[in-house]
Amino acid sequence: MPTHWHVFGTSVILKSIKSSILQKFFNNLLGLITTRLLLLFEELAQVRDALFSILLWGIGAVVFLSFGLIALSALFVIYTWPLLGLGSLALLSGLFWLIASVFVVKIWRAIKQDKLKLKVTSEELRMDREVLFPKDVS
Repeated sequence: MPTHWHVFGTSVILKSIKSSILQKFFNNLLGLITTRLLLLFEELAQVRDALFSILLWGIGAVVFLSFGLIALSALFVIYTWPLLGLGSLALLSGLFWLIASVFVVKIWRAIKQDKLKLKVTSEELRMDREVLFPKDVS
């Protein structure tokens, strides 16, 4: 009879140890997920701020450039119409295309500066994936 109790007692202890290990595992997993989510939210806030800044600068540039170009265009057409006629409008159109190209290049470079990427979160998730799912199991 003592062996029965001994086996039963060992079984209870093993179950207790297993549940303790599982509890620690899930607590660690929950902590890991929470940390990664907080990191993601922080980086998303930084990306939002960068996008908002780029958007505001772009809107401001477009608005004030438009005002300036309208006034300059009117003056240019008034003064060059006797000499160039419709050529003054063609020249003005080419100038507008050039200015628009410069702005597009500036906006493209601002986007390409990697301010919109989630660098830290991506790196942490890559490291987590490597630890949790190693490529070399052997």
